[in-house]
Amino acid sequence: MSAYVVYMPENPQLHQIVDLIRSMTVQTIFTGKLISTQKLVHEKTVDATIVATCLRGRYEITHSEQTWNIRPGETFVAPSNTPLRIVHHLDRYGIMEARWAHLHITLYGSINLLGLYDLPGKLSRKKSEPVSHMLDSLESVASNSSDRVRFENLLVCQQCAVEMALHLMRLGQLGEDRIKRLHQSTELVSVFKEISQHLDRPISIDDLCRWAHLSSSRLHVVFQNATGMSPIRYVLHVRLSHARQRLVYTNQSVSQIAHSLAFASPFHFSRVFKNVVGMSPRQYREQNSL
Repeated sequence: MSAYVVYMPENPQLHQIVDLIRSMTVQTIFTGKLISTQKLVHEKTVDATIVATCLRGRYEITHSEQTWNIRPGETFVAPSNTPLRIVHHLDRYGIMEARWAHLHITLYGSINLLGLYDLPGKLSRKKSEPVSHMLDSLESVASNSSDRVRFENLLVCQQCAVEMALHLMRLGQLGEDRIKRLHQSTELVSVFKEISQHLDRPISIDDLCRWAHLSSSRLHVVFQNATGMSPIRYVLHVRLSHARQRLVYTNQSVSQIAHSLAFASPFHFSRVFKNVVGMSPRQYREQNSL
């Protein structure tokens, strides 16, 4: 009996996907629950996609010049870095109850994966069921502090983050303009990686040119086409994005955040943050606290 071997051709697309997988990072996966006997009004802007399911009472959500009423069993979805007005209406028994997750996944440390999509503002009860199962899993992780399962919990959190993102992506529409810019950024992949790895020190235009293997003039053109910003402005954008996340999702002090992101001083960080965001770091933390 003779034997033979068949060699299948390589799939070049698979190599591209593996490269994207390596670049993908779950920056934030945060979950919580609200039970209130008072009508609450929150105004916030966070660097994460918010997914919140109403259990009792009603949400009234306003952003992007639209308003949604979210009833029990339904879910609202708010894009990252979007000013929100959230009104918590009580039910006839005087209670409002909800649970939520904040999710932020990046490619190459700076490209917001869900930001490539136009996401639905509201999910029906049926489309909210997978979200409910994922929130169940995340709550189970949060309530289990056993050292024995902490590494398993890392994978559970990663799985929940990916499954939730996939669910939202399948319900949304890919933004053609954003995808076009993503394709235009292929020359900058190595730069994005280096920026994310060197946020703890100053980054000069010479550093960026060296990482990109481009001249200064060419670098400016490529960055403007791919991100809509100059190279140095983009670096600041990434630093402030990390700063906003740390202000909301960690207990790091303003001084610690300033130092870890290579600002000259806490005062310099606060001044730059206020100029760009419109409020001081402390005000941002207070307004968007969980």
